[in-house]
Amino acid sequence: MDAFCVKDPAPSCVPIFVSWVRPPGSFFQLNTNVSCRCNHGYSAAGGLTRDSCGNWIAGFCYNIGVCSSVQTELWGIRTGFQIAWRYMSLNLLVETDYLFSIQLT
Repeated sequence: MDAFCVKDPAPSCVPIFVSWVRPPGSFFQLNTNVSCRCNHGYSAAGGLTRDSCGNWIAGFCYNIGVCSSVQTELWGIRTGFQIAWRYMSLNLLVETDYLFSIQLT
């Protein structure tokens, strides 16, 4: 398992170790992340899909335009689903850092 440390420049911050866990056997895994500047309304989404060996299968990034952070997260997940349905198996695990968007889908 690969891991790296994310460290905030603040001196009182504790490092957080982040790692990717492979999906089981015949599954693919979609990881998404988005950026939203709510005060300006500009949003962008990106994501990638890997197989159970960790090989990169497909990825995307694009400017969404003006929308909320929830809409941005859902656009990212939707785009990942579209890529999976078009090019891969439907055995797909979705990983995102925004719990509310998962509860909505």
